[in-house]
Amino acid sequence: MKNIVLTGMRGSGKTRIGMEIAKMLKRQFIDLDEYIVEQAGRSIPEIVREGGWPAFRKLEKEACCATSKIKGAIIATGGGAVLYKENVDCLKENGYIVLLTVDTKELILRLKHSKNRPPLKSNGKSFLDELEEVWQERKKIYMDSADMLYDASKNTGNKVKDIREKAKDIIYLLKEK
Repeated sequence: MKNIVLTGMRGSGKTRIGMEIAKMLKRQFIDLDEYIVEQAGRSIPEIVREGGWPAFRKLEKEACCATSKIKGAIIATGGGAVLYKENVDCLKENGYIVLLTVDTKELILRLKHSKNRPPLKSNGKSFLDELEEVWQERKKIYMDSADMLYDASKNTGNKVKDIREKAKDIIYLLKEK
């Protein structure tokens, strides 16, 4: 049984949708960022502050390779995991990568109160401009690594219902493959 690997920008719903898919399919859920924190014994902001993004990316690569060996898991990656070919290769060995796309303005609404995410860049730009810039830089890599795209922008104001519907949609679309 292949893993279902959810990827996308920060705030695209990888963790929440992944948890719901795992619950519906009665499969193991792995949040790659939580896995890294558990293995490192430090938070992601601490890892980045102490060793920079390269230190975090090294741990992320190790986590991608380790978790990809698990069979039938639902894996939510960090937003930058698929930027590195080695990570994609590991995740695709036993997984199907689903890219969750979300409009940048919707991402802002979802992330505006988040306090535990280090900035992706230190360029003095607004959060919206930074997200848009990061999306433009990553878009081709995200698209090239994905086996399937899913627009996770829907926001009816009922988060629980929205997440459940998105999870059902993804499960249905994967059964079609």
